[in-house]
Amino acid sequence: MEIRISHLRLLKSRRCLLLAFALVAASIESQAQFASKTSEQAAPSPARITEWEDDVSGAMHFLHELFPDISPKSKSIIQNNRDWRSSPGGIASFTIHVCEPDFASRNEELQRDFFARHDIQCSVLTIEATFLISGSQLGPVPAQIFIGRPTIDKHWSELAALLLAHPKWSEAQVEEAMMASGVKYGKGAHNDFIGLLHDAWPKLEVFFGKLKLDSVYYFPPVLTDPEPVAPAWVAKVHPSEQDMTKSGTSYTLVFNAFDGAFESEQIFPLVPSGTP
Repeated sequence: MEIRISHLRLLKSRRCLLLAFALVAASIESQAQFASKTSEQAAPSPARITEWEDDVSGAMHFLHELFPDISPKSKSIIQNNRDWRSSPGGIASFTIHVCEPDFASRNEELQRDFFARHDIQCSVLTIEATFLISGSQLGPVPAQIFIGRPTIDKHWSELAALLLAHPKWSEAQVEEAMMASGVKYGKGAHNDFIGLLHDAWPKLEVFFGKLKLDSVYYFPPVLTDPEPVAPAWVAKVHPSEQDMTKSGTSYTLVFNAFDGAFESEQIFPLVPSGTP
């Protein structure tokens, strides 16, 4: 049984579900545990940079920082989806395709699919990252980031097929199958994920500024959707200098459950404290 999942559609579908939970989920234990870990860190977080304002270079820097395994010889292809000049309100949207250094033989399946239609010469795709940057209300931080990796998509497609083939499995059996399929950060990995988030925090703050953690939530796999939704961890954060009694912004960050890597970001208006 083969399940084909369009990663961008998967992320959009997941986003609607994730955010409904993330906006109501609050984990005091997670905040306290994370704060304790942070206090143990002697070195301060790096100062914020402003590379987002340079759009593509900031996005490239972001990818290389959060995915250090990207080969320096990789081929990066920029697809301009929407330009500042042609969009009301000033919105830029672009996708970065990161390909293996060896371009001698193109992947036939990819050639028939997306790349052939857009004439993108990429042999083996490793990362596809889409950035949406708004120039009006959201400042230099991207309004949305979606990152897809074909290897993770493949693992999830295989796992989803297995879970769909055993609809009567108990929750314990599902978790066991997930672990056997390479999911390192499942339902019982709360403490491990907090540790991973703590380690990634300085890198995130370089691009998003100083942050404060509001809540952490595990989102289990959803197999009832037309396109199955992969398990993930959601962290809701906000700029630490922000006055919580006034309007502002809140960031929802999503990390995949297979290896805990960053997967998406979206900005939402922050409702002031005490607002009914």
